[in-house]
Amino acid sequence: MNATGRRRIRNSIANFIAGLAAIASPTLSAQESDQVFTVYDYENRLIGEYKTQAEAESAIREIPGPFEFFSDIFSYAREIKETIHTEDGKVRIVYWLGLDQPTDLEWRYPMGDQYFDNEADALQEQIAITNSNFPHCAVPTAVFTGGWEATWDNGDIGGERQVRPYSLTYFWGDDCGAEVIHTELDRLRKNECPSPPLYTFWMNSYGACVNEWAVASIVTTVSECPTQGASSGLVGNPCDVKTGEKVQNEEDFELDWVDLSRTYRSGVAYSTGGFGAGLPRLV
Repeated sequence: MNATGRRRIRNSIANFIAGLAAIASPTLSAQESDQVFTVYDYENRLIGEYKTQAEAESAIREIPGPFEFFSDIFSYAREIKETIHTEDGKVRIVYWLGLDQPTDLEWRYPMGDQYFDNEADALQEQIAITNSNFPHCAVPTAVFTGGWEATWDNGDIGGERQVRPYSLTYFWGDDCGAEVIHTELDRLRKNECPSPPLYTFWMNSYGACVNEWAVASIVTTVSECPTQGASSGLVGNPCDVKTGEKVQNEEDFELDWVDLSRTYRSGVAYSTGGFGAGLPRLV
């Protein structure tokens, strides 16, 4: 068969599929959704109304931050924090930056311009720094005088910091006279949250790096799912009781060499489409 013949066959198949789609479309297009997705910012101010959840999510990512430093903070608000069902049959989907683990989950011990993995190495660095000032004198000694104690940075909001007191005996001057000072060794953890820096911070209550104020919401109706008596998952024909979204699969035809099926999703549907609301276009 030549190229012209093959092209005619392909065109005939495409027209055949399009014809079937036109016949089948009324079944699902009758379910066309007039659902509206309303976006509110972090102060519950109206941002706008959108036809699909995807459009509403895009609008959230365009919300400007309250300060120049946080100008693009909502571009990272891609995670759903919670879903709140209200008595008037609506659902509020709250978006935030999500939960992240810090890069410094283990204690780090700062000394000089370095961080050490344990207190012994940090204390040894203190001794080396002190001894470098008077290398002709005896090597200093350091002794802990108490245990680790939490400071105000205890992880309730921000990372954790603890201090441990110690005494340092060092020798200085031409005659290497002895001096004793009392100071503290620091240790830190859960301060390095993932980028962008300072957008999130550690909170013990979440066990993660979070940002509680950078939230935005999508409010929409829950009218397609009978949620009464359902706890979670899909019910009916089917409906997702967690989101109120109706999902329906339609198998139009299946042959050995081609098949056509469509999926209607009410919660994320375009108001119009090639095969009806919530259905993909034939491309």
